[in-house]
Amino acid sequence: MTQPPLPRRSLARTVVFGLGRALHFSWDILGVTLLMLVALLLLLGLGRRLFSRPDAALEQTHPYAAEPWSRRLESEFQASLRMQWESYTYWRRRAISGQFVNVDSLGHRRTIPAGPPNGARHVIFLGGSTLWGTGQRDAYTIPSLVAAQLGAQGLGDVRLENYGETGYVFTQEAIRLLLALRDGARPSLVVFYDGINDLFATAIDGRCGIPQNERRRAVEFAIGRFLNTRGWQELKDLLSTAWTRGVGGQTADMQPRAGVSQDSAGAIHAAQTLACYRATAELVEALAKLYGFQVLYVWQPMPATTTKPLTAYEAAVLARLEQGPLLPSVAASGRVAAGRVDSIMRSLVGTRFLNLTALFSGDSGSVWLDEIGHLTERANTRVAGALLPAILDALKQPVSR
Repeated sequence: MTQPPLPRRSLARTVVFGLGRALHFSWDILGVTLLMLVALLLLLGLGRRLFSRPDAALEQTHPYAAEPWSRRLESEFQASLRMQWESYTYWRRRAISGQFVNVDSLGHRRTIPAGPPNGARHVIFLGGSTLWGTGQRDAYTIPSLVAAQLGAQGLGDVRLENYGETGYVFTQEAIRLLLALRDGARPSLVVFYDGINDLFATAIDGRCGIPQNERRRAVEFAIGRFLNTRGWQELKDLLSTAWTRGVGGQTADMQPRAGVSQDSAGAIHAAQTLACYRATAELVEALAKLYGFQVLYVWQPMPATTTKPLTAYEAAVLARLEQGPLLPSVAASGRVAAGRVDSIMRSLVGTRFLNLTALFSGDSGSVWLDEIGHLTERANTRVAGALLPAILDALKQPVSR
């Protein structure tokens, strides 16, 4: 039996239908463009605050000023800042191949020497940009320097991987470890290198245990909801959030409330940060017991707590710690946290917690590259040396799976 012919659309309806589809497509293009513009502005603002060098007058005193490779390293680092969306942890670097900066398709910074791909023991390092290696060539990141020192000890069967990523806080790193375990990774040892980013995250948002600049994710979500549902309420909420809190993350929460000193606010933020730090460590400990690996927790050295004799360059860049709405709060909380973190963590994990706050006391050489806490390659060598005994001890422990 033949089917009856479909009714023909009138010319007017066809034109209206076509215009509607064109407008729908144009709206989507406009929305994507807006979203990309907002994201670009946010990234540029973050980059200026966190990765800018001092003014030109200080360039000649920069620790790398006389190094022939410094400009190439800076260029490759800037190229590496191209991020992509990563489920659960928000972002990670795209793959990049350079002379000094290399990141594979999984977002892992190259470790030199990495060790055999099927090494008898597997060590995973997690942390933020200081662990990833901002300001260092591939061979001078903390994992690479540890790998070299393990090789010098005759341990050539250890495979080391750098899971560090710019901006990550401890909880993001724990989630990244969880995903790696889900996908089949079976490390012998996991090393967490943290402190600065967690303090920043608490200062930015006024609460601990969340990624840095979480409010930006809320703004991005609101934009997506508006574009998807064409809802005016989403647009209203977005504009209200941007107006009252600031898209760039510079909010009133970063300043102490009336009647509360900077030191008091720092003490509150430090207590919050350390509570979340320990709670996350408890979850990691449960994973370690289940999957049979050792864990080493490291509280990193910070400019706010340094007692080293400062070079002229360091004195200039660390003077920024008392400027702006954010850095003074982080400096104050960092000083408090450094004195409390030992008792909080060692009651949980004993000697598997290392506090490197005083590592550079008395060191008159170049250590700090900026007020955020990125280190020179020479300083990273000292960090790796401080970690080595604990790593060697952990690798001697039997693996139970």
